[in-house]
Amino acid sequence: MSETDVNLYSAMQSGKPYKTYKKVVLGRVYVSAIDPFTEQPTGILLYGDPRRGDESCFIDMWSERDDLFFRKQNKVHFDSGFIVEVIREVKEVVELPFEQFSDGQLKEVINMKYLALQAKLNKTSSEAVLYRMIDLAQEMEKSTKIIGAIEARLSEVNTIKVTENKDDGSKT
Repeated sequence: MSETDVNLYSAMQSGKPYKTYKKVVLGRVYVSAIDPFTEQPTGILLYGDPRRGDESCFIDMWSERDDLFFRKQNKVHFDSGFIVEVIREVKEVVELPFEQFSDGQLKEVINMKYLALQAKLNKTSSEAVLYRMIDLAQEMEKSTKIIGAIEARLSEVNTIKVTENKDDGSKT
């Protein structure tokens, strides 16, 4: 593997393309690009609504060579204004999975309004987290309504797991 291949795959893993292009018309646009894995020319159909920022409206170029090929092969689209170069906004807001919350974060969840707490509880299917939440709620001397909601979710999670295992033909 050459150094340029290593740099290319590194850029792909970090999510930082060399350049990004976007179709700006509502219709579909067929473009030619080099597949970064096979290094062969391939056709790609860009579709979706560019006003909403659909991911299907974008195409990333991962190296200078790929970019040069793309610009050369799709010159008609650039000249007619169907495709423009854009700078992607970096979205690095990664929400931590519920299972990785610290005790402090779980206390914040427990202190949420009841409906918000219910919504958060419905997102977890981990018994361990729910047991931790019950212990924390009891330590914080929360109402029976809140503790009951957590216990109800725990019983739902337990029945879900038993039902899944019955479908497999085994018991837990």
